[in-house]
Amino acid sequence: MVLMEGMYLRTRNQFFEEMTRFFTRIFALIFGVGVGEGLNARAEITDFWAMIFNPSSIERKLQFWIGAFLYRRQVYP
Repeated sequence: MVLMEGMYLRTRNQFFEEMTRFFTRIFALIFGVGVGEGLNARAEITDFWAMIFNPSSIERKLQFWIGAFLYRRQVYP
C-alpha cells in the first residue's frame, strides 16, 4: 500500500489512488475482524484462568478437560 500511495503521489495516476483505496478498505475490514477476535480471545483466556484457580468450580474444570479431550480427538476443530 505504501508503494501504491507513493506511486500515486509521484505520478498522480488515478489507478494507483483507486488501488490504494481498495486495499485500504480490505485491510480495515481485516483489522476490525482481528480486533473482534482479539477481544473474544481475551475473554476466553480470562475465563480460563478464573476457572483454573477457583477451587469451587469443579464442573467448569470438568468442562475444560472434556473440551480438551474432544479437541485432541478432533471431534470439533
